[in-house]
Amino acid sequence: MSKITDIFVSSINGKDIGFYSEEESMQDFFDKYSMSGRIVKDFNGDYFHLNEAQNCSLKLNKFVRDEVTQDITISDAGDISKNVNVTWIQPQVYDDSLKLQYDPDGFFTYRAWVRLFVPLEVATFESDGLKRSGFLYYAPKEYNDDEMEKAVSDNIIRFDHRRLKEEDPIPGQELNVSYDLPSNLNYVANNGYKMLIQKHPGKSWGEKYIININQDGQVHTVEFILDRDKVVNYKDGIISVENYESKLDWLVELVDGLPLNLLDN
Repeated sequence: MSKITDIFVSSINGKDIGFYSEEESMQDFFDKYSMSGRIVKDFNGDYFHLNEAQNCSLKLNKFVRDEVTQDITISDAGDISKNVNVTWIQPQVYDDSLKLQYDPDGFFTYRAWVRLFVPLEVATFESDGLKRSGFLYYAPKEYNDDEMEKAVSDNIIRFDHRRLKEEDPIPGQELNVSYDLPSNLNYVANNGYKMLIQKHPGKSWGEKYIININQDGQVHTVEFILDRDKVVNYKDGIISVENYESKLDWLVELVDGLPLNLLDN
């Protein structure tokens, strides 16, 4: 029972499964217990969510993995600027028998619509999405999403994922997006800095995150796997990462504490 409960709750917290209902009361229940994968709107701090449309479409390439690096700079005045780098790689050697696990059309191209959700009212995005898209007249799109209550940078990346033998270099692509946080999120020494990072639903393997916070000439770094929504905290030169609160965590703790061994007697 303990293992079953842990797997069930971990799958929900990790957004490997989600629930939806057309009944408003039932959907409210799913939302309350974080079972629907909703975008968080009431977090008091910085926010980041990388959404990659490739993962939820028929064009899925199951071998591609990505890594996210955020370079965060805090000025003497408390202003915060961010440079985000996302790097995709495909280390698998191509196997023709697994063709449909690379892409269904056989064109050997990984294409993804990459959407970054960040706090509203950020200063203008700078993105190299045009160079990464492979389209001559494409330009990244920037706008405020009133429904999500987030600023959005929409980008396209594509690259030839073929690697025919071990000696071939690992193919990959990257995307770089920079922006400044709004003044209401400026760093205040007494309060510190915190950021909620929400996981892309369905990305069951999780992705590696590297957070570098630059302040007063020093760089503070933390690395972790985004297996569920995380909160990054920084204050007085100390940086830490913790799981974002889930209303289902108590269920695991409850079952773990039950004397289930007595049921065998």
